[in-house]
Formats: sequence, C-alpha cells, structure tokens
Amino acid sequence: MGRSSRSGPRDPNGSRSSQLLDGTSSEPIDVEIWLQVLINGVLLGGLYGLVATGLALVFGVMGIINVAHGDLMVVGATGTFLLFSTWGLPPYVGILAIIPVMFVMGLGIQRFLLERINRAEELMSLLLLFGLGIAISQSTASLVGAEFFSVPYWSGAISIGPLFASRSLLYAFLLAIAVASALFYLLAKTPSGRAIRATAMAPDLAASVGIDVRWVRMLTFGVGTVLTGIAGGLMVTTQGLNPLSGEVFLLIAFAACVLGGLGSLYGALTAGIIIGVIEVSTAILIDTQSSQLAIYIIFIIMLLVRPTGIFGMRRA
Repeated sequence: MGRSSRSGPRDPNGSRSSQLLDGTSSEPIDVEIWLQVLINGVLLGGLYGLVATGLALVFGVMGIINVAHGDLMVVGATGTFLLFSTWGLPPYVGILAIIPVMFVMGLGIQRFLLERINRAEELMSLLLLFGLGIAISQSTASLVGAEFFSVPYWSGAISIGPLFASRSLLYAFLLAIAVASALFYLLAKTPSGRAIRATAMAPDLAASVGIDVRWVRMLTFGVGTVLTGIAGGLMVTTQGLNPLSGEVFLLIAFAACVLGGLGSLYGALTAGIIIGVIEVSTAILIDTQSSQLAIYIIFIIMLLVRPTGIFGMRRA
C-alpha cells in the first residue's frame, strides 16, 4: 500500500467538518455565525498548533524536517484508541500512558537511525524518515485495520448563550494549550531547555562549553515525538482517524511552521490556530472539500512572499 492511498481524517458522524459546522450550513452568514466559526476554528487550530510545535522544535534544533511526524501522531492516536477500546481507559489517562512510549521511540529514532547519517546528508535524512513513516503507517494498519477509529469519550456541546463549543474540541484544546505551555516553560526555565536553545542557536559553541549536543538532539527528537503523540491522542477524541491519516497532518503542520516561521515554536502554535480558523471559514463560505485547498494556497503564497514566515528568522 503506497502513501498515495492516504486519506484524511473525518468526523465519527460523517465528513471531517460536519461536527464543527452542524446546524450552520443553512443559516445566513451573520455575526453570530462568524463568532461560532471563530470559536470552532480556534479550538481546532490549537490542536494543529500542538502538532506543528513538535515539528518546529525538531527543525529548530536539528535542521531537518521530520516527514514521519504525521505518522508518529497517528501512533499516539492509535495507542489512545487501543487503551480506550480494550481497557476502557479515559483518553487523558491513555495519553499519559503513551508519553513514555513515544519518548523512547523518539530517542531510538534519533540514536539508532538519524545519528548514523552525516548531518550534511539532509536528503538521506528525509528519505530515511519517509521510509520510516511508511513502515509506521503499515504497522499501525496491521494493528487496527484501515478503517477510521475514534475515541468518543467527551460528547455533546457546551452552550455559551447562542454559541456553543464541542465538548471534545474544547477539552482537547485546553489540554493542548497546557502541553504547549509546559513545553515553553521547559525551554525557558530548565537546564535542559537552555541546552536545547543553545544547541539550536550554535551547536559548535554549545559543545565547546560542555553541552552534550548528541544527548540534546536525542532529547529534542524525543520531546518532539511526545508532542505529536499527545496531539494524536487528543485529535482522535474529536474526529475519526485511520492509520493513513498522518500525511494530512504532516502537511498542515508543515504549513503552520512555514506560516509561523520555521523553527519558531510560538509562530507554529499561532499559525496552527490561524490555519484552523481558515479551514473552518472556508468550509462555511465554500465547502468542506475546499478548506484544505485554501490552506495550501496560503502556504504557497507565504513561501513566495515571505519564506521566513511571520515570526521566523533567516538561518545562517
């Protein structure tokens, strides 16, 4: 089965955006509906932003684009689903259980695969990660099959006057923001975080002052893998995924990184929210099939107009 057969995520109830847009398609486009679109877009975008921060972290420190990132996200989603369907573990407990697994997986990928490739061989890294992504998606499919799966743990909606928020999206968004905040604290306030930032800015200089750059890169890839695994565990509570959904989220995360600025974590998170709003708005104005196209058009325009993104800086 090739990667060309990948399909995108969808709602357990039908099309990918039906849960977000339920009840709005026949209404006139007024202020109330635009506020509803903004709420749904921000909530969805927070999850996109969490996926993108993991990709941006790895790129910022290691200078490589992890093209297996989306497939690793689906690993987190699959683990959460299996723990829920087999033992009835709530998704937040399942996510906690998969964190050490994702971290060790990330360490192993960096230690036993990427570290063996010369850093100058970027094409080899991309090919290796591309092949790894295929292997991961096929392995996941062998566990759960090719059908869509979800974790419908949080159902219903929370009303705020005439507006509402999907309970699953709201809780997933709040947890995603909490995880992103923990990441920013780790990078800003801990010795490991300072070592990561120093390695990202000047790896040779960091090594000269005693920082173990090899370990920092392993730690970075481990943390990046944990972030995308958590995002997958949260995403599967809001919509249906299948083992071949990773490519869609890789493209969205990459678009967010480019829009926000490659290597900028704040930019990736912010751009993820922007992309969520764009996706939901396009689904309202045109149709759900055009929402992804709008993201990629903006992605191409940003590459042409400002390739460093909104918050990014040119790399030396």
